Amino acid sequence: MRVIAATAHTRLVRARLVVSVSVCVWQLERTVRARPMAAFSIRGFLGTECMVLDTTEILRCASLLENARGGPSENESQVQQQYDEAMGVFTESALPILQASGYKSWPTVQTRERVTITAMDGALTNLVFCCRHDGPNAESEKILLRVFGAGTDMFFKRSEEEALFKGLTKRGVTKAKLLCTFQNGRCENFLEGYATFTPDTIRDRGIQADVARLMKQLHGVDLGEDCPFGRGPDFLWNALSSWYENIERHAADTRFELFNLAELGKELQWLVEKVKDETKGCPVVLGHNDLQYGNLMQNTREPHDVCFIDYEYSGYVPLAFELANFFAEFSADYDADVVCDYVNRGVSEAERLSFYEQYLMARPNQAEDVSEKTLKTLDAQVSAYMLVNHMFWGLWGLLQT
Repeated sequence: MRVIAATAHTRLVRARLVVSVSVCVWQLERTVRARPMAAFSIRGFLGTECMVLDTTEILRCASLLENARGGPSENESQVQQQYDEAMGVFTESALPILQASGYKSWPTVQTRERVTITAMDGALTNLVFCCRHDGPNAESEKILLRVFGAGTDMFFKRSEEEALFKGLTKRGVTKAKLLCTFQNGRCENFLEGYATFTPDTIRDRGIQADVARLMKQLHGVDLGEDCPFGRGPDFLWNALSSWYENIERHAADTRFELFNLAELGKELQWLVEKVKDETKGCPVVLGHNDLQYGNLMQNTREPHDVCFIDYEYSGYVPLAFELANFFAEFSADYDADVVCDYVNRGVSEAERLSFYEQYLMARPNQAEDVSEKTLKTLDAQVSAYMLVNHMFWGLWGLLQT
């Protein structure tokens, strides 16, 4: 579950980004901070990989702007001015990275005044921006700038996530394409015309049929040599173990006084052994593993196709875990006061069985109906992995605190 992260998430992420340089070029840090465009000259021989976008000021200013709205007009005006100034610094700081994206039109853009950067909602872990310029090919060469959230390296190695993303791109699985990377983020092509799902969209049976088909396609992908070591068949179990061990190392922290971490560790061990024993024969597939509605998009124009985004948590997992995660997200609304409402928004048995049938019928040459026994067996496995899903995101939430 993501109650902790969702309540802490700041939806407005507009403010200041300052380019600094990693330790490999620490001697140049003062120069870069004084003149952000100096990063452009450094990029020539170091590339963008050593560049860092500091988002600390973004979150601070976003919070100030959110709190100022609805208050005295002079306060809001003052904060708005801070915001506007910060956006100017943001744009100038990010420009060298955008110029290195590989799009032919961006290197011709030399001043921040020609660039418009807009913060996007929906991301729970990262800060995401749409970037465009005012010159030729402006619409076709928009860029999605993704800045990784602070502390996300506790969950996985970014090098593995990048390798996985490249492997999926090579096989045509993802609509988003990698353009370039920097130390704490990357640039992707912007998916023009696509909008993220809402909590209601995911309940549409027609939409579910498209999701089932895409899910089946992803699950059939064999990454082979392109699969990072940490994303193989033991990805789920290793993640649970390493996340708990990371939390345990901070057991003395007062933030965890309310949690009996020793007992949690015993429950985790019991749960893993129990679920493995009761779900023998469940196939292992390449899962997305985070199919919440914000990671599902639909084209607002013809042919209204659906796609998945944000493969950060992807890896080989039991099929039932992927399905359990998908169904658990039916109860989520990350903009509501009650983020996870299992009573009023939880998935019904009829919805689950219908989705299983759509998923299984998406197999090539599947002409016969799926038997009721097959559906019930899969549903029992998904019910078991629902507990694992809650443990997975529960540990994730503890690490976020």
